[in-house]
Amino acid sequence: MNLQQLTTFCTVLSEGSMTAAAEKLFLTQPAVSQQIRNLEEELGVDLLVRGVRQVKATLQGQILFDYAKRILHLTQQAQVAIQTMSQEVSGHLRIGTLNSIGLYLVSPIIGMFLKHNSKLQIKLVYGTGEKVISDMRNNLVDVVILPDLKTEYGIEFPDFEKRFLFRDELWLVGSGRDTTLPTSIDMKYFNSKPIIAFTDRYPGFRSVFERKLQELRIDYQPVFETDNVGTLKRVIESGLGWGFLPSHAIRKQVRAGRMVQVQVEDLKYMTNVNLYFRRDPKATSCTRRSTRRFSSSRSAASRRSVAVLGLRSRSFPPQSVVDRIRRYPDDSPDRPCRPNWTLQDLHASAAKSPGEGSWLKVNQKECRYPKMVCDRPAPVIQISKPWRLMLAMGQWPSVAG
Repeated sequence: MNLQQLTTFCTVLSEGSMTAAAEKLFLTQPAVSQQIRNLEEELGVDLLVRGVRQVKATLQGQILFDYAKRILHLTQQAQVAIQTMSQEVSGHLRIGTLNSIGLYLVSPIIGMFLKHNSKLQIKLVYGTGEKVISDMRNNLVDVVILPDLKTEYGIEFPDFEKRFLFRDELWLVGSGRDTTLPTSIDMKYFNSKPIIAFTDRYPGFRSVFERKLQELRIDYQPVFETDNVGTLKRVIESGLGWGFLPSHAIRKQVRAGRMVQVQVEDLKYMTNVNLYFRRDPKATSCTRRSTRRFSSSRSAASRRSVAVLGLRSRSFPPQSVVDRIRRYPDDSPDRPCRPNWTLQDLHASAAKSPGEGSWLKVNQKECRYPKMVCDRPAPVIQISKPWRLMLAMGQWPSVAG
């Protein structure tokens, strides 16, 4: 089995026929068929159901297809990472983005990126979505990182290329000190606590949010509002009220227990955050190369940061306690919080959907956690109490506890 065979196999399924795949790969149809036969002989199974006009994957073929896509994607990222290490990018790069995205996601990646590209000069510009889009139109920035333009702003730029970076979600959060916070609410109870408003909300969410308020006839009167996500986080942590914030900006606070996420049963919102750059063939090589490598760096960092599992909690034990718990078996008298913690590594059944998310069992109730990218099948975890655990999958113990 080699990368060429996997590429051919994925192309056949993506295109739906041997003929279309051959045209796309600039191969003859017999050459494509031979590569597929070689794969099937090596694995000892049929991978495709061959119809008159279309081919479909068998069960085994679908499993290989899922893994092959991940293998090819990782191969591309490895190539880019090696090139980034060996060839420096030089020149000027202007990046426009929102304050919350730039502060918590873009800035750390830029620091890592500049370590390997010391001759590159980057200017990071913050602004509202409308201001960044205006700069984009007027060629005042080379690269834009924004929530999906079509979904959030209702516009498209055919002369700009789009690359997906990550999927973001709006969370309702309150202070970790507030013992009266519910674990979940309906929107009709949104006014039960003082409202802290983030004025730089995603436009798509703002539309859904305001429509929901009108349907329920809720009088929306925030006690405090600002477009600075850092200030807003400190106000919420102090216990003044609750509000919606982008999840990428508050994961650490929720993990540490300084904030608590409250599920809103009738209002859930997720959106893609993308990187945009001009398709113009005259665009500088600095912009093209930087964009390719920057997006690769962001993808790698994203996998490290989101390959975690989380559950809501009122009180979160510090990481030192979690680390100590892992060292002891469940029946050990030295195990901290022993009555409250029963952690088992059940690695098996999650293999049925590798890379597509994790199945969690919380108090015997199964639920689906958002899609995450990982290098191994996601574990199935059984937890006796709904603590908020943020355990990196790669560090999960191989035995109970």
